[in-house]
Amino acid sequence: MATKPCRPCQRMPVRPSGVVPTKSWPRGTTIRRSCDASLSAHSTVRATTTIAHAFAGGYRRVICVPDPEAAHAEAARIGPGAVLAGEDKGARIPGFALGNSPTEFSPAQGDDVVFVTRNGVQAILAASREAATVLCGALVNLEAVARAVRPHLDRGESLVVRCAGTRGAVAVEDCYTAGRLVDLLGDGLELTDGARVARAVARAYATPLDCLLEAQSTRNITPLGHGPDVEIAALIGTIFIGMVIPIFSLQDHIK
Repeated sequence: MATKPCRPCQRMPVRPSGVVPTKSWPRGTTIRRSCDASLSAHSTVRATTTIAHAFAGGYRRVICVPDPEAAHAEAARIGPGAVLAGEDKGARIPGFALGNSPTEFSPAQGDDVVFVTRNGVQAILAASREAATVLCGALVNLEAVARAVRPHLDRGESLVVRCAGTRGAVAVEDCYTAGRLVDLLGDGLELTDGARVARAVARAYATPLDCLLEAQSTRNITPLGHGPDVEIAALIGTIFIGMVIPIFSLQDHIK
């Protein structure tokens, strides 16, 4: 499987992958909690961090859609339990109840989050076309992600890490998160060059916050008042939230 950048994301196989494209891009893709994954998608600042916090805050589902128009349509279909959330260029989308800050999602204001972001959600939706099940990882739930995928690797299955990036470019914080996942999974893996690069990036920083503070994503959102979100995103294995493993599954797609 190729490891060169593809817009808007990068894919970093940890083993030679047998993952093939599945369905066309769904109108909505629902995240649930599970323990079966073949592809991990990361958008550390901030989408996958926020998704983990949404589940920890009490939401039942997070439904990812590609744009605000699809979000409004999906919320109308779901009814009163739907909460619109998302951002464009770091700012809350006008008319939405929530943005993309993890602090906004507790306590839950409904049952289901209908979620759209410029980078992270697009990566998740793209990943859902490539694998039957997609696990959403961030630093806050990284240890739980590693525990979930380890049995699959032990059975000889493949794991592909998709890094969301920022506006089509490589994002150092997503590479860092992928590298930390590779380190957590331990020795004995067949690593592609992309996975080795990610691991080298992770090992180049003393702490997660050191990396995130250098990221373009951080520079983009800090002037908008979201600087504290970066510190939240840098907390590996946050208590309670660290056990949240958001999962996409094709059978959860909204037809």
